Amino acid sequence: MSFADLDGYLDMPDPQDHIKVLYEVVNYSRHFGLPTLAKVSQLLGLSEQQLQRRLQSSGLNFTSIVGFVLSGETVKQIVLGVPLETISKRMGYTNMTSFSRMFKKYRGVTPKQYAQHYADAY
Repeated sequence: MSFADLDGYLDMPDPQDHIKVLYEVVNYSRHFGLPTLAKVSQLLGLSEQQLQRRLQSSGLNFTSIVGFVLSGETVKQIVLGVPLETISKRMGYTNMTSFSRMFKKYRGVTPKQYAQHYADAY
């Protein structure tokens, strides 16, 4: 198996797709607590200012990327039936209120409402 095959198997982003690479690095860094600008920029080998400039040139900001990643991963966990308290901790939150506020900002409903809507639909 070639490295190209392995990349495809692992769904690795094209190194030139900077937004996808950033998404994956933020997603990876959440396993060590809430992703921070300092940690993500370090993982990318950039200064915090370089990362912020790159995001701004794409019309994005770090907080929005983190919120999008965390809320998306939360949805995946809800679908799997993981309890919300467990999901909150997995996303790096120690406070359920902060976790719910973040999720609602990016998904329009609280995690509890989303889980209930999903349960009602299926």
